[in-house]
Amino acid sequence: MLIWLLTVGALAVTRAHSYDVVRGYVPQGADLMNGTYSLGHAKQICDEIAECMGMTFSGNYEQVTKAAALGQSNSGSQSALDNIRALVWLKAVDDVTDHTEHVSLVKSVRPCTDLKYMRYKSKGMRCCDGTACPAQADYAATARRCRLPAVTPHGIPRCSNLRGDPLLNVAPLGKASASSEYPYAENAGPGAANDGVVNASLFHSGCDAGLASWAVQLPEPMAIHQLVLHNRIDFKSRLYGASVRLLGASGTDGREVLASFQVRTASELYIWQVRPFARGVLRIEVHAAEPFICLHFRELEVYGHPMGTAQGPTAFTELPEPELPNQPTAAQQAATSAAKIQQLQQQQQTQPVQPVAQPQPPAAGVSAQRAAEAAAPGGAHAQVPREGSQRTTAHAHSADDSRDPDDAEGIPGAPRGPTSAAAPTPRPGHPNPGLGRGSERTAAQLEDDLDWAATTGSLTAMALLVFQYLWVKARWLDMWS
Repeated sequence: MLIWLLTVGALAVTRAHSYDVVRGYVPQGADLMNGTYSLGHAKQICDEIAECMGMTFSGNYEQVTKAAALGQSNSGSQSALDNIRALVWLKAVDDVTDHTEHVSLVKSVRPCTDLKYMRYKSKGMRCCDGTACPAQADYAATARRCRLPAVTPHGIPRCSNLRGDPLLNVAPLGKASASSEYPYAENAGPGAANDGVVNASLFHSGCDAGLASWAVQLPEPMAIHQLVLHNRIDFKSRLYGASVRLLGASGTDGREVLASFQVRTASELYIWQVRPFARGVLRIEVHAAEPFICLHFRELEVYGHPMGTAQGPTAFTELPEPELPNQPTAAQQAATSAAKIQQLQQQQQTQPVQPVAQPQPPAAGVSAQRAAEAAAPGGAHAQVPREGSQRTTAHAHSADDSRDPDDAEGIPGAPRGPTSAAAPTPRPGHPNPGLGRGSERTAAQLEDDLDWAATTGSLTAMALLVFQYLWVKARWLDMWS
């Protein structure tokens, strides 16, 4: 009992966040890593990765919620839930599509207090206002403890450190273009992403024309200090892994990369501070993470000024913050996070885990109708002709179940995440991962174990009391005889 209490106490100290149990799965995209873990171990890994926003796995929602309730009634312990083992996908997005055969744990992160992001002099670039604004090098650490108003991996300046006239959004001065366009009403055209208005209209690329990209050509060389990207409110995971590049004109091909940023988590708002600011920027490009993925976002704001602007007494300036020794840069923090994921994956390879099916070409006999049915559980990933603002999907099974259940992994648009079509096959002598299989304990079994322990303890206590009574009576009779 003492060892169990110490173990639970150590987990409570090291775990930084709680997790909400949600019915459904996180759609394809924004995958950090996957493997067969206990949920307690998966939570520890998710807490160590700053970009992790939760996890998803195949399981019974009622059993998981019962295990969570059982743990909460047992003095706040979460051992019943943590002991469940499953094939888990760790995700950098918390969008959950309702589904009866999958469960997701969403990391609950409290908002950061005593700070807010605002526009400098109501029309300039974003800055941080408040007593709790972290130092530039501390934004990544702060994001692990609480939720900032936007994803700011490189930090943003304090409003109190800005002087002079505000920098304006120069993106509307340029001409936007795209590699392809979605041919339906959801796409408002490339110009909707740099018109200076943040609303529901968005740019939407084609989804089957190779690597999608969007660009804005500026009218003259600019000095760029900050980028603000407004993601689409739904289907946020599609932007995960995308890159934003600031290009100049001094390279051999006329497109020198002056600065670049990558989307490392799925969110509605991103702010990248360009430090030091980029000089001579003529073009800004946004590229999707890989081919055949839709690229869409609502607005890109670019704060800067023309290179030839005269520096007068009211020119914009930013007072430098005092540099702290031995503070890692944003690039070093990103490299550390990537190294952590690689280390965890290497540790996973040394342990027996269930294999994850890799995408394969679809079978020759699979029709377009079968492909659409196989892609249906993916929700956001099924490339159908039209898409609504929200999609909630359920498994669609064909009446003919003679095909290989892994065929859906090879159909373009089918989810690579944990769907029934992509469920792992058991190893020889080992059951499938999930709830109530093999050595894994379900909530009902754990509840029975607790009842058995309580009954056994009560009987043992009663037997000890009877023995003590008889022993005292025997001693009393012996004394008086």
